[in-house]
Amino acid sequence: MENGHLKIITVLIVLGISLGLLLGIQTYYKNAFVEEPVKHELEQLSFVQSVKVNLDNGIYEYRVQVKQAGNIKYEYEKVDGIIANKLKGKDYQLTLLDHRSPKLKKELEVLELSIYEAMAKNNYLWLDEAFRQAAEQNRFSYKLFIDEQRLYIQLADQETFLYEIIERSTPPNGGLDEGE
Repeated sequence: MENGHLKIITVLIVLGISLGLLLGIQTYYKNAFVEEPVKHELEQLSFVQSVKVNLDNGIYEYRVQVKQAGNIKYEYEKVDGIIANKLKGKDYQLTLLDHRSPKLKKELEVLELSIYEAMAKNNYLWLDEAFRQAAEQNRFSYKLFIDEQRLYIQLADQETFLYEIIERSTPPNGGLDEGE
């Protein structure tokens, strides 16, 4: 009987050590071959101030602090391309962090209805005019960029800037079939 208990204890110890090794190797792999190479490559970009990486429920969350206002579309696509290339199909979420001011946040809030109306109607020239008028009245600069997937909004006022990236839910042709 004592021999049987000894075997069970030995099996449990070996199982515990194996589990510990497995978790240790997995953590080392994740840090050394996934997170750190991406983080290091992103930190080499001239417009990046810092990078934070979290893994939550199997999804990598990248928070990239941008130094100063540049070209939001270029910066987002550059960072997104590096992450997508390194993670090769793994799920991730990307956030570009800006240096917002209360004034710029308020300007974006005021223009929010215009933004979503323009997105619903695919009327981005009208949206550009709404931003131009607001920028002239309230003395800030802006840039709007668009591609098939996103609307990129960039506001700047002196040393502060705001980046907002909004996923587009309708295709560029307004959801119409070619035959309509």
